[in-house]
Amino acid sequence: MRKAALFSAAVFLALAGVLIGQTKTVPSFRFLRENSNGLKDPAVLRELKRCTVRPTREQETEILKSMLRQEINPSFFEAVAKHCADAFDKDMRAEYNRRIKASLDDDDVKAYTVDESGGKDDFISNDTNEDPASSTYAFRCLDFDGDKKIDLVIFNQVYFGPSPGLVFYGRSGDGFVYLFDCSGAIAKIERLGDRLYFRFVVSIIDPSETEILASIAYDFKTKTSVLDSKLYYAQQTRFPRMMAAPEPFELQEKATLRFSPAIDDTPNRKDANGYEVFAATRTLYGNAVAEYPKSAGGYIIARDKGWAFVAFDARIRPVANSLYHGMEPGRYDKKTETWTPIHPPCEYYCGWIEVKDLAAKK
Repeated sequence: MRKAALFSAAVFLALAGVLIGQTKTVPSFRFLRENSNGLKDPAVLRELKRCTVRPTREQETEILKSMLRQEINPSFFEAVAKHCADAFDKDMRAEYNRRIKASLDDDDVKAYTVDESGGKDDFISNDTNEDPASSTYAFRCLDFDGDKKIDLVIFNQVYFGPSPGLVFYGRSGDGFVYLFDCSGAIAKIERLGDRLYFRFVVSIIDPSETEILASIAYDFKTKTSVLDSKLYYAQQTRFPRMMAAPEPFELQEKATLRFSPAIDDTPNRKDANGYEVFAATRTLYGNAVAEYPKSAGGYIIARDKGWAFVAFDARIRPVANSLYHGMEPGRYDKKTETWTPIHPPCEYYCGWIEVKDLAAKK
């Protein structure tokens, strides 16, 4: 029997490469705390139960084929295939083995290939993918509008710690595409207009890590799902009353992003060994969490006297930044032994800046 395989969000995303199925529209900015009730929230459980359907063999085939069209994490894929054995036919087995041989080192290929004849497979032991609500399936298939078509697939997974988490695949034009994954839980499900939002709060393991809130959205008009936004913000953030609609902006001068609308440049406290000590999200100093150069931009979410609560586009890198999480997505290059972060187009760093540093974007 092969060894149990647990994998991290970072590893999965390194294999997944670029994130797909994402939107470039103005995101729905909402903020939640990491200590939300998550899947213990009765409202979340009721909504999941209402929309959950058991997939047919044809639908299982569509899910597996969609996964095979994208980059594969072997332990994750086999955990799913184990629960869809009837749908995992000879052609898919051959394609899976081909992909494994093309993407893994020779030492790993033998451990991950499967029997192409359809015989008994020695799948990787990964019982952590079991859905607590089902003795059969390692995932939930959700149908939001009752048309008998699966709109969103949510897989169970375990990450560092170990800590439980979820993997989201959404409906696209030709099957399902990977949207997002990490440890954490769905903290809220809400409908705004023609969209149904799944607010996912990432687990905080190190107390100095940042909050991350990912929003996966299903559009009832297009019948597709996207990663709407991924927001980074300090645990200490003072949240404002949101404006009716976000306003785009660019900096006319360099600016400091802070977790509260006040200037606090006090040096961080240090321990006896000279290391900085944090009880919550780390800062650069005082309440400063990032420093941005002139022309960086994003959206103004709220205003408060001489301050603006903003969301900086994460593709524009800050000069300095303390909003960090141990499960940052990225790609690892074995040859150069380097790690390159991946920043989707809907990722934002949020906090307060002084209004004097803003310029309206034309």
